[in-house]
Amino acid sequence: MFQDALKVLQQQSTSIAILDSELDVAYLNESAESLLNTSLRRALGLPLTALVRDDEQLSFACRRVLKGGGQLTLRNHELLLPATLTEKRIHCVVNLLDEDSGGRLLLEMTESEASGKIARDEEFLQRQQSNQAVIRGMAHEIRNPLGGIRGAAQLLAEEAGSEEFAEYTRIIIQEADRLTELVNRMQASARANLDEQVNIHRVLEHVRQLLEAEADEDILIVQDYDPSLPQVRGNRDLLIQALLNVMRNAMDAVSVNEDTRRISLRTRIDHLALEGSRRQVVRVEVADNGPGIDRELESRIFDPMVTGKPGGTGLGLPITAEIITQHGGALDFISKPGKTVFRLYLPIHENSEE
Repeated sequence: MFQDALKVLQQQSTSIAILDSELDVAYLNESAESLLNTSLRRALGLPLTALVRDDEQLSFACRRVLKGGGQLTLRNHELLLPATLTEKRIHCVVNLLDEDSGGRLLLEMTESEASGKIARDEEFLQRQQSNQAVIRGMAHEIRNPLGGIRGAAQLLAEEAGSEEFAEYTRIIIQEADRLTELVNRMQASARANLDEQVNIHRVLEHVRQLLEAEADEDILIVQDYDPSLPQVRGNRDLLIQALLNVMRNAMDAVSVNEDTRRISLRTRIDHLALEGSRRQVVRVEVADNGPGIDRELESRIFDPMVTGKPGGTGLGLPITAEIITQHGGALDFISKPGKTVFRLYLPIHENSEE
């Protein structure tokens, strides 16, 4: 009977952990493995304190339920995972599962911090559709005037009698070409093949090398890759553009730091509800130790023309959101002073070869 119950729990999207009477791990479902950044094989038999660091409140709640029964709920509870020093906020319900052999505890955990920010909910998708229409409409309206400006600048360059005027026209042509390239990127995702097998680590390394070559500051980029990850489904060029936008924002964020400027790139397998069912996905994290996102901008960070950077276009993250959404993926972020993490979730290719 207990084994049948475990099979049911394995299919649940809620993170489920079962602890024995000594608060040692007896079971984790797939969602709990993802939440706690571990596996049942590694965690089995380990004490709760080996999975979450310095968590007296959770341990106290577990001991209290073991002793007196009933149910306790911890809301917006902060977990610190010792293996990665990752902080997560959860809602946790502690129940007494049975009284045999001193009893077992059932912990039901749902991550709360990302729930309002993950870019897959209905409200976000509706806004994203509206954003896509705005972006493509802008691209269409900008393209024709740009062609006229560039053509007029070329004619003016031919007629210019001085080097000074020629320099001005070169600037006009260069800026028109730059804006044309931006317009092309805004429209590219609508035409792209999204069914390629893409090695996400090669994409990350390509973007890292591009940004390191153009960075003036001494920025430390740390890689923490899972080498066993399968290929993702998508378009390599678009994923390069999406990650370039996110990583360039991270570089801009850390540039204001007076001490160590640090960006961390991390990849893992995760489980997420995509396209109506819970599936394995590849999670890509880009973390920086910058000042964090302004609270007033957080709810609108994926909207066009919203930016906290002087001189920013406010198009980088909306374009990234469109690319990831078209790939059937999702993205979210966590931000506080000193730490911002953008997380991109990408579907695995059905014919992936590790």
